Amino acid sequence: MIKNIFYFILFFILFYVEPLDIGGVKIAILWKIALMGFIVIFLLRSRSYSFQNFVFYNYLYSAKFLLTATTFASITSAVAQISEVLKSMFIGLFTQFFIVKSKAKGDYLWIVNLSYKLSIFILLSTFPFLLGIMSPLKEGYNLSIYGVETFGFIGIFQNAHAASITLAFALIIFTNTLAKRRILKNRILLYLLLMVGLYALYQTYVRTGFLIYFIALYFIYIKDKKLATILVRYVPIVIIGLIGLYIVYLNSPVLQMRFADKTIYNERQYSSEDQLEQIGSGRFLIWYSAYSNWNEANFYEKLIGLGMEEAKELMFEKIGNRIFAHNQFFQSLQESGLIGFVLFIIFLLTMYKFITKRKSSQFYQTAITIYIGFIILNIFQGGHYFIIDLYLAMYLALLYLDYQKIRMEDK
Repeated sequence: MIKNIFYFILFFILFYVEPLDIGGVKIAILWKIALMGFIVIFLLRSRSYSFQNFVFYNYLYSAKFLLTATTFASITSAVAQISEVLKSMFIGLFTQFFIVKSKAKGDYLWIVNLSYKLSIFILLSTFPFLLGIMSPLKEGYNLSIYGVETFGFIGIFQNAHAASITLAFALIIFTNTLAKRRILKNRILLYLLLMVGLYALYQTYVRTGFLIYFIALYFIYIKDKKLATILVRYVPIVIIGLIGLYIVYLNSPVLQMRFADKTIYNERQYSSEDQLEQIGSGRFLIWYSAYSNWNEANFYEKLIGLGMEEAKELMFEKIGNRIFAHNQFFQSLQESGLIGFVLFIIFLLTMYKFITKRKSSQFYQTAITIYIGFIILNIFQGGHYFIIDLYLAMYLALLYLDYQKIRMEDK
């Protein structure tokens, strides 16, 4: 217990101070580079040089970020691309680490406990902020455009999207654990914690997290269940849940405007073209702008990419904001070119093939649920999220190790 409390405090502080910098470098980058260095040294010392296809393509896709048309145009561009390389390879690196570490320990169920404890940590970390005891170092979603003088919830995370998406994945693991374990101590307290997590997710007012979590519920409770079980056990719960959500929706003008893509400044009706630009906070326009950046480039730039800084400058020229594409497919295309885009697709496909070949594993359902969430994340937001990569790596490693055990037992 004392050990768990110590780690909770340590990581709470670490995540909380991530936006601060030391010598111009964010603490978020410093501690993750240190962790990465530790893992690389561990893997080199273990002399484990073989890995799965998806890990190979993850490394290849990551390395490709070093080769763009503007990587070495300036120090800023070089740092940006090196940062992309490091953040992109977390999934492959962590998967290898969990596999090698588990083989050395002779056990892999510790990863399951780690993922569960990580989820509890994320949900518990919301309490000081929801209770008003602490304030985040960054501001969440600005709700003043919806007529409310406050900000959306972010907690220990650096922005609203990171908070929403991380909470969604933590809730997936936590909900899945509650659904699968028949005997669980302090079950009432755990359900209360689940409610707190759902409330924090709601308070972020970011739709991507909602979408990821509610689609995950289908895989946790509905998929592969018999029709009779669905009708008797789950349909009534779904109906009650939908009624509850509708009541919340009716009593939240902010939520109504968020889902209708309206603000207090644009209540008027739009033309068809304007409506297209408003959908998903202007995501269609952002995606189209990112595609146009790639399409307007020369052959060399189309092939290897514009680089992050150049892509953001072109986005500024088109829509007045230096932003990412809010979609990892379009972002890969404009930043890393056709080569990077193809490598990203291959990486995702080889990962999917890896997962679906191991359906007999007890961890398959959780792994495919996290994978689907990961795809949704890449479609509607994109970017790199440390804890989501960590969750994905955990269950990819568990799939690999559990399936190996099954095959050995069948021989």
